[in-house]
Amino acid sequence: MGLNVAALYTYGCPGLSVKQLVNARADDGVFPGARFYWEDTLTVDVIAIATTRFIKRNFYKHPKVLAVNLRNPISFGQMWNNRVRVEYAACSEDAKLLPKLGPWFRLMFVIGHHHNFYMRRLLGCYASGQVKVMKETCTQSES
Repeated sequence: MGLNVAALYTYGCPGLSVKQLVNARADDGVFPGARFYWEDTLTVDVIAIATTRFIKRNFYKHPKVLAVNLRNPISFGQMWNNRVRVEYAACSEDAKLLPKLGPWFRLMFVIGHHHNFYMRRLLGCYASGQVKVMKETCTQSES
């Protein structure tokens, strides 16, 4: 049974599979689309980090698609203008595993998973015009 995926868009989705899902119809295995999540300095979406935090670290992977962190760094003053989207290439290790817990404690918010919260973050990050593209070279052997 074949399934043709035109594009894949998710927000706040935890890692879904032990082996990374790839697009068999694309030479590089990448799905068109993007996976959105948010992870800040002190806070993170609890659902997006759920499988890493509560099941097993780095065990469940995300599909091979562009990963976008809708980040709002600590700022004293301009909350709206300080927002930035951080993009990770679909073939990168970060796109496969982020968000994940760091060596420090972060607050995990369920309310931050609500679709209205994500829509505000999307609007803020794209309206600010600030983009940080993480550079990671990709090779065919990573597919």
